Parts: sequence; structure tokens; C-alpha cells
Amino acid sequence: MVSQTPAGSPRLSSFLLAAQEWMQEEYAPAVVRQALDAREQVSSEVKRALDTAIRSSGVRVPGGGFRPQTVHRAPSHHLQMPVFRKMQESDELVGAILRVWEASKTELYEMIVQHLQGMDEPTYGPDRKMGCFRGIWDAKDWDANRDIFLAEHDRFDQDDVGLMLWCVSGKIPVPITAEVEKSTEGVDFACWQDLMRALPPDAPQWEEAQDFTAAVAEIVSAKKKERSLVAVNTLKTKVIHIREQFSDELAYLERDMDLWISPAPVHSSIAAQVLGQAEHLRSLLAQYRPIRDQAEVRSEEQMRATRRAELEAEIIASLGEMERFLSVSQPPEQVEAPVEESGAAPELAPVAVADVVADNLVVDIGVAASDKGVAVSNDALAVEQTPIVEAQPVQSVKEAPAPVAAGAAQDTKVEAVPMNLESAASQENNASLLLDFQSLRDEIENLKSELHSRKDNEEYWRNAYVDAAKNAAKGEEPFEEISRPRDVNAAVVLAEKRFSDELLFQLNSKSWTKNNPYEDPQAVLDALEWLATTYYRSRIGEISIPKLDDSIYEACRWRYASNQSEVTMGQYESYYKTVVGDQTYWLGEHIGRGSSKDPVNTIRIAFYWDKEQRRVIVGYIGQHQQTDAT
Repeated sequence: MVSQTPAGSPRLSSFLLAAQEWMQEEYAPAVVRQALDAREQVSSEVKRALDTAIRSSGVRVPGGGFRPQTVHRAPSHHLQMPVFRKMQESDELVGAILRVWEASKTELYEMIVQHLQGMDEPTYGPDRKMGCFRGIWDAKDWDANRDIFLAEHDRFDQDDVGLMLWCVSGKIPVPITAEVEKSTEGVDFACWQDLMRALPPDAPQWEEAQDFTAAVAEIVSAKKKERSLVAVNTLKTKVIHIREQFSDELAYLERDMDLWISPAPVHSSIAAQVLGQAEHLRSLLAQYRPIRDQAEVRSEEQMRATRRAELEAEIIASLGEMERFLSVSQPPEQVEAPVEESGAAPELAPVAVADVVADNLVVDIGVAASDKGVAVSNDALAVEQTPIVEAQPVQSVKEAPAPVAAGAAQDTKVEAVPMNLESAASQENNASLLLDFQSLRDEIENLKSELHSRKDNEEYWRNAYVDAAKNAAKGEEPFEEISRPRDVNAAVVLAEKRFSDELLFQLNSKSWTKNNPYEDPQAVLDALEWLATTYYRSRIGEISIPKLDDSIYEACRWRYASNQSEVTMGQYESYYKTVVGDQTYWLGEHIGRGSSKDPVNTIRIAFYWDKEQRRVIVGYIGQHQQTDAT
């Protein structure tokens, strides 16, 4: 019963719409509450991802005194609805909530994995890195899978089973409402025009024509603004992901994306161009990461060096292209106002203020009196200056200098523009102006606080490692917190130090530890500790472990395989052997987790038990060992 997986990949936030369509009412908010309640029960890695998503998505708890950098510490009953509302616009937050919910229901998760594997369905979950599900369930197949599972395990809740099928398979059924929305994309506007042309000139419908055209114009304008905002938010998310995911590579290439700001392109064609460039940059960096370090053998390094140089040139060129749009040095886009020869007050054209929500841009606007000729549209993020009737001075917006006319001196000063209002209705616009800019200032302060918090955290860890090095030189033990690995390579280093009598690390050329993106390095350390303790003691006869697979699963949710095919090992020997001195070891056993080609969710550690030396020879750590299937 293999369901179809079309090329279209629904965003993670579509979970909310799908849950509303296919689950009981109020099920989605209940999932949020369950996830928040389970924060202390899941691994530190999963909890930390949720805390980060809550902060970065801008969740705010009214009252209670929770600042943006500490909002993740709020109680569940305070966070539930603010988080639920933010999930509608944050794929990262949806992914983090579902991940905690999934981790809190271990028994159901494992049983759904077994069920889907028996049905030949995928079990590698959503693509959290890209913020989307990997495919689409046929609704009938999903419902049939749920019914089959419940027929054998009726103690589980029907909606929990349905959601776990989505989480484990990485696929989601398309909501019926989404199909309806999709059908509206094919509206035949030409048909509407023909109908209006055929309408008699004395038809009573013409009385409503003006209202109709005005409404259409308003809809078109609103959708244009909406497209612009979506493009800006999408681009900002991509830039943040690239900056966080490839920070080491960017630092090595001496390019600092922290100095970039989020643009506000007006035209969708410009936004599409920048988005395409960002995706191209991400692809180049993904190719560059595994070959950035020097290879272990000369022949491979020669091939790697050539490709590395090509990618570095392409990446630097791509970064330069994007900086044209994202660099802080780019001036805001403006439209020059016409000047009348009579000297009368000119009627000013709209001015588009770009980058008004930039991370490091400080907005400072002065408001002198109750009547001001400035109105702010929160949707368009633009300042529109209304026609002037009486002269009232208003200070200009800083960081948005007017263009200098041709032939004018470079030090020409821009004078404040006198403006006034025609009606009392503009007072409401002025109040809106104050609220909008106050909101922007608050948001900027929140972002600055978050930046300071991150810098403090980086400084904390930097000092911690310096102190640890000093303590090691003195023969002292490092303090407890730095014993938690930040990545796979750190986990290997810690295990090598702690278990030097039990484990011997001799990783072959196919191993991948540096910059390995596996999402749970603490589990890697736990697995190596199991190898050096439980497995080791069972091999030397101190304890008896009937099922090593069950034992390691209890320790870190990994699996154990006792042997590999001799044909496979012989065919792909570079993956399955390692050399210690003049002794060759074939790595017939392995432990690991995951079955996909996604290195974020999949890892293998292959090893050999040397009975004479009484040591575990660890020869491979990476995503997969090669087989005919992979």
C-alpha cells in the first residue's frame, strides 16, 4: 500500500490546516500543550531546539514579565496559545513542536515505524532543515494505514496515531480546503471581461460597477503587498538558515553574513532573483562542506583540491552577487519628488523605505505636533507623504537620505519638508504612525537583545574551553557542562579521552566526523559509552546481555547489528576495514540510527572486537557504509 509522493512539498506549517481538516476539533492546540508539558522529559538536544524556535520566531507572552530572550521559560499554560498562533507562520516552530511531541511518545513512535516499514512506506520524517514535509499522503491510504494500526493496537488515540503517521513518514494528506484554494488559481479573468462587454449599457448591474472595480483594485494592491512580504520573510529565513548552517565555512572564507540585512524588494521579479541566488549559495556550500578539510590520502586530496578551488570561487562570486541586495551599504530605494517652478508646496510621490525592519537599523522619527503629514502603511512597510496644505515642520526619517540631483554639490543638506493634514481623519493615521514605529522600535530592541544574548553565550563557551584547557594542563578535571559534545567530532574526542583503555579509534578514509551534521551528538557519546561499558563487559565475560540490540536501544535509542555480508564488505572494502599498524580489521558489527540518506537523522559506527587485545576497534563513523542498496 505505497502512497504517492508528488514533487510538491507542503510546508511544515500546513500541519495546522491538515489537523483542522482530518483531526478532532482543538486537537492541534492540544498537541502544542502536550509538547510544552513534555519539554523536561525529552533529550536536551530536542528541548534546546524548541527553546531556540520559540525565541527566534518572536513568541510573546502577554504579562508575566517574560522578555524575548527568556520567553521559552514561561509555563506551558502561558505559552500554549502564543506558540500556537506563531506556528501559522513559522515552519521552524512547527517542526520543533512536532519533534518534542514525537519524542514524548516513544512507544507509539517505535510501533508506527515498524508498521510503516512493513507497509513499504518511508520512515525518515519531515525535512526539518528545509521546513517542509517530504511528500503527500493519498488521504485514503493514510486513513487505511491508521485503521489497520488501530485494529491491532486499539489502546492508542485515533488522532495520535494519525499524527504519528505524518511525523514518521514525513508525509501529510492535502486538506480539502487546500484543494479548493488551489482551484481558485485558475480563475478565468478573460471570461469576466467578456461577460461585462456583453452586458447591455442600461443594465442595472452597471450601478455597482464602480464599487466592483474599486474592490478589485484594492484586492490586487493587497495581494501585491502580501507577495512582497512573503518574499521578504522567505528570503530572511533562507539567509538566517545559511548563516547558521554554514557558519564555519563562511568564517573560513572570511565572509561575515552577520553584517547583512533583510531587504524589502518591491517587485516580485527582484525577490525571485534574490531567492534563487540564496538557494544556489546554499547548494554550493552544501557541496563545499564535506571537501573543505584536507583528505587523508594524497590521491584523494588532489581531486578534492581541484573541486575545492572551483567551489570557493563560485561561493565567493555568489556571496558578492547577494551582497548587492543584502549589504548594509545599499541605500534605501526612493522616488524623487517633483518640484514646481511656481514655488508652491509640491505634491510628493510615495517614498518606499527599504530595510525598515533590518536587524541592525535604528529608526528615529521626530513628531512635533498633533497634525503630521505622514501616514504609515504597516502592510506595505512604506511611508507615504500626503499633499501639503499648511506649513508645519516635521523631521525627516533618518537612514533614508533623499537622492542628490545631478550637478548639485555633494554636501547639500536635505531640509525638513513642511506638511499638514486636510481632515481630522489623518489624526488616526498619525496615531497609527506612532504605534507602527513604536512596534518597529520594540522589535529592533528585541533583536538586539537576542544578538547580545547569543554573543554572551558564545563568549561563555569560549571562556569555558579556555578554562578547561588550563585545568587539563594542571591535571584537573574540566567542569561538567563542557563535557556535553556540541557535535559528532567533539563526542568522538570525549569518548577517546574517557575510554582509552576500552576503545581504539582508527577511523578509515570513508569516515565523516568533522562537520558531521547529525542532530544529536549527545546520543553519539552515549552510544560510544555503551560500547566501552556494556558491550565491552559482555565481551570479556563480566556480564551477560541476551540481546545487545535491546540494550543499546534502552541506552540511546540506537540499533545494533552483529554482522555484515561478506560479499558487501569485499565489494566496498574501503568502508568496511581499517588498519592498525600491520593488522587489518574488518568491521563486521555496527550500531546506529536512521535509514534515510539524510545525514541529519542517520549515523553508523562500525567496529571490531579484538579478543586478544581486549579492545573495541572503532574504524568507521559516518552516515552509511556503502551497500548495493545505498
